[in-house]
Amino acid sequence: MKILFTLTLRQILIIFLFLGFINGCVSNNIKYPNNHKKNLTIKTSIKGESFFKDINAYLHISKLDAQCKSKYLGTVKLDKPVKKVGLPVNQKLFLEFVFGITGGGSGSRLDMDTIITPRKGHTFYADMFYEDDIYDIMLWRNKSRKYKKRKIKPAHFDSCKKSK
Repeated sequence: MKILFTLTLRQILIIFLFLGFINGCVSNNIKYPNNHKKNLTIKTSIKGESFFKDINAYLHISKLDAQCKSKYLGTVKLDKPVKKVGLPVNQKLFLEFVFGITGGGSGSRLDMDTIITPRKGHTFYADMFYEDDIYDIMLWRNKSRKYKKRKIKPAHFDSCKKSK
């Protein structure tokens, strides 16, 4: 009986080590360096979290080349009501605004993607709202203080290839 307990304990340790390794491989989000001039302001509001439900907001940023091949630049965890992000100018970017919801042994993802090319002097604004399984993600661009904000439509990654 003692050998069975030792083997079971060893198996449990091996399983936890394996799961930790797999989790490290799957969640390979690199923190975005955020070292450019701040030209994106993101307001995030999350309501409806509980002991059994965890909700997090993220922005994944990738650079797109002329052939629409992407290079992942990193992830910004939106853990404050307002976060300022610096996007590189004159580069086509693929932005993924994401709500990650976990709890009850399952997980889900709610997102809005878009493709933008920030220019010098342009500022961007995003509002991310989640409350009780209802969400909205909106993005605007402002060329300068003289102009009104213009809403930016969602654009999936596939639209990059179609617009070439």
